[in-house]
Amino acid sequence: MTIQLEQPSFKLGRYSFLVLFLCLFITLLWQLPVSFISPQIEKMSACKIKLYQVQGTLWNGSSSIGLSELNEAGACKAPSAITERLYWKTSCQLLSAQCHTDISVSRSQQPIRIVFGFKGVQIQNNQIQLPANLLESLGSPWNSLHPQGLLDIHWNDLNFSKNSDGMVSVKVVNLSSSISKVAPLGSYELKISLNNPISANLITLNGPLILNGQGQFINQALHFEGNASSTPEAKNSLTGLLSVIGIKNGDNYQLKF
Repeated sequence: MTIQLEQPSFKLGRYSFLVLFLCLFITLLWQLPVSFISPQIEKMSACKIKLYQVQGTLWNGSSSIGLSELNEAGACKAPSAITERLYWKTSCQLLSAQCHTDISVSRSQQPIRIVFGFKGVQIQNNQIQLPANLLESLGSPWNSLHPQGLLDIHWNDLNFSKNSDGMVSVKVVNLSSSISKVAPLGSYELKISLNNPISANLITLNGPLILNGQGQFINQALHFEGNASSTPEAKNSLTGLLSVIGIKNGDNYQLKF
């Protein structure tokens, strides 16, 4: 009697290599260190955002954020402000085809949740308070004012898709400046509407320095026009400050940037 043993054969299916490649790609992406994308963020934001002391992965990590701008040579200046450390954690749900990232910041009411899906990106309603010196990262005229005070920022659900919508309110509370002896200069509110076209409206809530204006985001840049003036009793005290932030036009100073 003859017994023949056949060696078992294993053949990969038609799409097995593709599945293996996708599994490997997802694994590598899930373990991607956040330091890998830090230079890209700096480049894409033209130095306005820089990650400091990064730890962890793109999906679960922490970092501080430095705010800066380009110098005349095209390199990044030293940061004008660095935020406190923030922590993020991302999880995904296959059934809903969505991922959400929770960003924990001590100055926010609750973790800031960002939801990613096929329909777009949503930032859920929240509120956060930050120091006003972060405004220096916006460039002129803030980098000349060296502002102090409080930024009180709150927003409803912000949706970023083909038809973006939502409203952001930025209140500058008790603004002061190192180039003016008048303190506080006042409190102000900037309302930003994400409806197309994205627009901004600035009003004065109180104070001797009066700022008003409107703007629109065109080609990812804010084009803003407004006026600056002062109450009659503070006119002499604020002349120097007004000449820094605007161009004199009659009794007012024109703001344009």
